[in-house]
Amino acid sequence: MADMVLVEETLDWIENNPERWDQGAYVKNTRTHNNSWNTPKDIQVPIVDNCGTTLCFGGAALMLRDRLKFIYGAGDTWYVDSVDADGNHSNIHVAAREVLQLTEDEARNIFYCFYYNDGETAGFRRHVYKVLGVTKG
Repeated sequence: MADMVLVEETLDWIENNPERWDQGAYVKNTRTHNNSWNTPKDIQVPIVDNCGTTLCFGGAALMLRDRLKFIYGAGDTWYVDSVDADGNHSNIHVAAREVLQLTEDEARNIFYCFYYNDGETAGFRRHVYKVLGVTKG
């Protein structure tokens, strides 16, 4: 059964940050990240609410649980990955599905729903509820 506390937190985050929501990618860079913070190489920096990225439902859920990290590599390169409390890296789709406690079918039906990607957050919320079989009064 889905973690409805995290589902609601994620939907609320999307409604409160529609400009940061992009269902087309788990995480998308909206500005240049060139290690201007002079972060030491191979250091993991959490993605936080004001870092200039857009997130889909799954990416937002991971961000809310501090599971998305910028990881700086050689030179000024960086990438985003899901990292758990023990430092284990995992596929973002799998990590988001697990943290939200979704079945694979539920995850696909929610994560790959692009119909509401124009900022129509109320419609997306209804879609998530329908997929999860939630009835709201």
